[in-house]
Amino acid sequence: MGPDDDKFYEGVITRMTKDGSNCTVTYDDGEIEYLDLRNETFIIPKPTTTINVDPNPDTTHRDVSTSSTTMDTNTDLDTDYSHRWTIVKILDDKQVSPHKTELHVQWDSGELSWLPLSIVKRANPHLFNDYALTAHGLWANYYRSQRRQFLSSTKHIFHSSTVIYKYGYRLPRSPKEALEIDRSKGDSLWADAISKEMSKMEKFAVFKTTSTVPDGYTKLRCMLVFDIKLDGTHKARLVADGSNTPQHTDSYSSVIAPEHVRLALIMATLNGLDHELIDLENAYLHALTKEQAYTYLPVEYGTLGGKLLIFHKALYGMRTSGACFHEALSSVLASLNFRPSKADPDLWLRIHDGHYEYIARYVDDLMIFAHQPKEIVKLLQVMFSIHVGSNNIFLGGDITFHGGCPFTSAKTYISTTCKKIETLCDTNLTHFDSPMATDDHPESDDTTFLDSRPHSIYHSWSFRHLICSVYVVTFQSTSTPGTFGSYA
Repeated sequence: MGPDDDKFYEGVITRMTKDGSNCTVTYDDGEIEYLDLRNETFIIPKPTTTINVDPNPDTTHRDVSTSSTTMDTNTDLDTDYSHRWTIVKILDDKQVSPHKTELHVQWDSGELSWLPLSIVKRANPHLFNDYALTAHGLWANYYRSQRRQFLSSTKHIFHSSTVIYKYGYRLPRSPKEALEIDRSKGDSLWADAISKEMSKMEKFAVFKTTSTVPDGYTKLRCMLVFDIKLDGTHKARLVADGSNTPQHTDSYSSVIAPEHVRLALIMATLNGLDHELIDLENAYLHALTKEQAYTYLPVEYGTLGGKLLIFHKALYGMRTSGACFHEALSSVLASLNFRPSKADPDLWLRIHDGHYEYIARYVDDLMIFAHQPKEIVKLLQVMFSIHVGSNNIFLGGDITFHGGCPFTSAKTYISTTCKKIETLCDTNLTHFDSPMATDDHPESDDTTFLDSRPHSIYHSWSFRHLICSVYVVTFQSTSTPGTFGSYA
């Protein structure tokens, strides 16, 4: 901005020779100007990663707003760049100098341009990553060696700037954002979810307040993770970033093998035992932690906000939380005279009234086999908060008896999944009992609510063993192209 006017001019200085307070500058259009630095003011625009294009169709020069900002000379700063061009393909690269590489790119309009590598990297990092993996040259070799760090930073930028919706509700990334969403909608759904979670932390005495940090304690970052259920229920879960704590040798916690669950079912059936399925609620919060760690929660975290806290219980996300709960539950079962079997440390048994009673555990899910399993449930309710569910479903798998023999399947899981898909997509799925049903005619199916993949896979985790029903719809060449169905 000159001393005699108040108008801004834009331009790219390609060369500058300084002599005291004076300098000679060369612009990108070749113009040379002599400037007195004492009477000139320079404003450098903030770098961005978008590529703006002058809407004037007669102008082919692009405004690339990055750290190497390129602008039209003598254009007012308030110019409206209404169209944004997108790089859709990288065709080639060339080394223009020992320290400068340019990429040959194709725009969404079909035009081709040579751009500096740094600009393309910022403008479309994922496209740049795909090209660099197959490119040759020293720059590509260096990038591949630094690829992990680049992708991590790109992922962080994406997740911190993208608005995410689930089932029609916006998911916040922080308590502050959650409260802002509540204020904008005029309700308190997220505030109630946060309050419920923090009340749980106080109920189970997960933290102890302190004024000073003891020696040897590691600071852990805590955060609230938000989620939405299909019925619209708002959930908030406080978790810790356990990646900052040292590695522990006792962080492993085992689970029962699927075949041992089925063997326990067979033994219980042969001995005439009844079974009861229970779920231990807030499992980890019942166990004391072994880690020496502390945290500080912001004021948005309710009554625990603004305080220096020491971890007392095993919070979700800590390295040893799973092992701590495993040990705590083992101590409770041992106090009830149960002992782990030699075949599987998570299949517990005891002798009671002349017969064996069994408990199969998978983290916080327990299947109890006994003549009176409800009596064992009453003993466990003294130490844990217990949810008693259906006796026909364990770990997502169905338990049925035919002719006195136990059977396991994934019928309920698949049925529930199909109902959710039908609700979300507002459609009706075609149901078959077999992936290769004789009356299956995919060429006449007009279900197009998913995508155009020629095959689909359903996974069901019954007793934590994978039941995978794979069906390949091979009618791409025999039916209407681009029309595919989905069956269950």
